[in-house]
Amino acid sequence: MEAVRLAPNRVYEAGEVIGRACADDPLLAYIVPDRAARTRQALAAVGHVLVRFGLRFGTVDVVGSPIDGVAISVAPAHLLAAPVRAAWAAHAAIGLGIPLAGLVRLSRAAFQIRRATRRAVPAPHHRLLLLAVNPAQRGQGVDVALLRSVLQDVDATGRPCVTATGDAHTVLFLSAHGFDVVADQGLPAAGLRLWTLVRLPNR
Repeated sequence: MEAVRLAPNRVYEAGEVIGRACADDPLLAYIVPDRAARTRQALAAVGHVLVRFGLRFGTVDVVGSPIDGVAISVAPAHLLAAPVRAAWAAHAAIGLGIPLAGLVRLSRAAFQIRRATRRAVPAPHHRLLLLAVNPAQRGQGVDVALLRSVLQDVDATGRPCVTATGDAHTVLFLSAHGFDVVADQGLPAAGLRLWTLVRLPNR
């Protein structure tokens, strides 16, 4: 099983896989706590935005045909590119129709992740933005193939890889593949626990 780069004509397919995979993601549930608002259509729209972000600022890898899993990794941003990414992400979030309270929660979580990352990894780093596997294919090695592909690219640059998650099972999976937890924090009154993990380059 091998991961390949996403073809341009499969953007929507990849977005829908992300939507299905993230339906029970704790971070998404924190940003949009109303379960009724997390419809299949809305989740797929979020997936499409994430894929487009990955294609614009990094790489998108997939496994399977039809697609069984998607990984999005983002390269280090130079000083001028960082504000462009932030503006793009804010515009996309507003375009998705996320209410003001959701945007505030998203900003709060992003701030916590950025702060933990700055403390642990001062040097330029890659970010594993997302690793999503179709629920029907979980436990069959799709996640391993995706992560292997991402880390091969990251190791070639000699830079660390950072990621964050609100899912304890994901923490265990990443820990088994060379990531170390550098921050374990909760958001006040949110019921959300966030882990930030770092993997140093394998030279």
